[in-house]
Amino acid sequence: VTGTYDHGVEVGLWTWSDFDGNKQREGEFAGGVRVGLWRTWYPGDVLATEEPFVDGELEGVLVEYDEDGVRRAERRYVAGQLQGE
Repeated sequence: VTGTYDHGVEVGLWTWSDFDGNKQREGEFAGGVRVGLWRTWYPGDVLATEEPFVDGELEGVLVEYDEDGVRRAERRYVAGQLQGE
């Protein structure tokens, strides 16, 4: 894991990788809460998810991809709550 703390609170870009250095998850923190677009990857650097966060809650369209990188699902969130299902 790489990232920065400011007075014990996560800030800025954080990246999680496996033991071989392959990226698994990446996203930003502001004041210790998730913000912006977070991404996860399958092995082989294939995008698995895109998760939009506002003030630590899912907000917007979460997109899931299959292991070939093909978009397979979208889910809309408002204030952390799944909509329309």
